[in-house]
Amino acid sequence: MINEAMASGLPIVASRDGGAAETLLVEGRNSFLFDPMQIDSIREAMQRLASSSTKTRREMGVASQRLLADRMPTARFGQGMSRLNTDVQVRHPDPMLARD
Repeated sequence: MINEAMASGLPIVASRDGGAAETLLVEGRNSFLFDPMQIDSIREAMQRLASSSTKTRREMGVASQRLLADRMPTARFGQGMSRLNTDVQVRHPDPMLARD
């Protein structure tokens, strides 16, 4: 869900423990991160976002889109999946899919 929110141009509130926090999230730039074991930390992160100005939230949303595009480019992912699919088909042709 974090990738989708970032692609939609939203600022993120997320746990520091998730994989996205290491790869896609920068505290204060596109996200407010919290310690999932500390209720006060969650509350504070949500309050920071809620009290941010509209301008700041928009800037964070733009930063989310840029970070996602830079760090997880969908075009490269699609190209990789296409190569994998072709490789699997070449190595393991399925006679059920053969065309006459």
